[in-house]
Amino acid sequence: MQIHISDHRARNARVTLVSRKRAPRTCTADSQGRPVTSARLVKGSLKTDRACAQMPSDDLAKALIAGNPELDIELFGKQVRETNRIYLTEDSRPAQAIAHREEVFDTDGHLKESREKRSLEGNINTAVALKWGRLIPKKKAAGMMVFTGSYQVTHGDGLTYDFLFDMAKELQDKEALMMLGAGENGTDPLVFRRNGTPYRAFLEGRIQGDQYLLVVHLTNLELKSVA
Repeated sequence: MQIHISDHRARNARVTLVSRKRAPRTCTADSQGRPVTSARLVKGSLKTDRACAQMPSDDLAKALIAGNPELDIELFGKQVRETNRIYLTEDSRPAQAIAHREEVFDTDGHLKESREKRSLEGNINTAVALKWGRLIPKKKAAGMMVFTGSYQVTHGDGLTYDFLFDMAKELQDKEALMMLGAGENGTDPLVFRRNGTPYRAFLEGRIQGDQYLLVVHLTNLELKSVA
């Protein structure tokens, strides 16, 4: 994916983000050495689940002893492939109209605000480049946040190579992560796709000889000390 980013000198360019996930070097095999793969199977149906849940505990125990009321013999164990999510009403019928709401809670877990869900647009490749924010020492950042994902920033030509190399060198010299923000003021979290999860982003840079590494670390979790 493309990202529009500025550097510490207020220059900007569009560069590429690539996933840093690596293919596993090991695999699971059965006793005969054949590879094992995961499969999604039907565990239960709405009918059997609700019927069991609505039974008094004594009746449910007797029914379990007498038979298998929690199993739908026709569906149990059937392999599931492509699925679609639907919303149900209180009587377990498909809902015809859905109104999404966002609930905001404070640090004590109390409901602070309930509002209509806002539509978020992707903001990493707009006309306004992502801006450099404050620098945070690496050791301090590691104790402040839980990083849930990362992307590597890569160049496409010689000009963007020089652009990104200078950024990586600047961050290595400062031994810090740089907060990366969107919007006119550079304070908005990053949204990678429409209605995606907003993330706070921190840019890490390293160089070795004429090679560089720029990584965007993502977080939406903050560590706080226990009172």
